[in-house]
Amino acid sequence: MFTKVSLGAAALALASTAAAQSFTLNVTGLPSYLTSTLTGYTTLSYANSTAYLGQISQQLYSEKLLLSSVGGYGLAFQSWHSAPHELQSMYINPNVTGPVLFTNPGGDVPAGFDAQGFSTDNAAGALTNNGENNFIFCQDVEESSLNSWELWWEGAGEPNGVSCLVDIDLIEVGECED
Repeated sequence: MFTKVSLGAAALALASTAAAQSFTLNVTGLPSYLTSTLTGYTTLSYANSTAYLGQISQQLYSEKLLLSSVGGYGLAFQSWHSAPHELQSMYINPNVTGPVLFTNPGGDVPAGFDAQGFSTDNAAGALTNNGENNFIFCQDVEESSLNSWELWWEGAGEPNGVSCLVDIDLIEVGECED
C-alpha cells in the first residue's frame, strides 16, 4: 500500500535532523586517461535537474550534490538554487537508458519511474538501484566543452550520440556537515 506524504512535510523532517545525515558520492573506476584531467573533480555536482562529474562544478548554476535518505522519497536533495526550497527526489526509469534525474522542488516522481530502489547497503558502499549497478557517465559536445560527464542509468542498452564511461562505482562518502 502506498501512502502519500507531502514533500513539504519530508523537508521539515529532514531539516529537523542533523545536517550530518547528508552524504555525497565519489566516483571510482575512472579510466587512467581521465584521472589527470578530473583530479579534484570526482565528487558529484548537481546542475540542470541531474548529476554531473567534472568541471561543471565550477559553473555558477551548479552545486555539490548532497544526498539524504528520506523515507518514502528515496534519495533526496535540497538545492539552494531552487525556489521553493523543498526536496527533490532522485529517479530513473529502470528499463530505459537515460540521465538520472531529480524531481522539481516538492514535485512527484513521474509514473513509471523509480525513486525507491537506491541503496548503498553493500560491501563496497556503492550506489545501486534494486541491487544493480548500471550507472554510467555520458558526455555530449556541450558537456565535453565543460570537461564534464552526466550521470546516466543504462537500463536498455548503450545510448546513441554520446560518449560514455562504464564500469564505474559511485561510493558513498561518509556524512557531510556542509
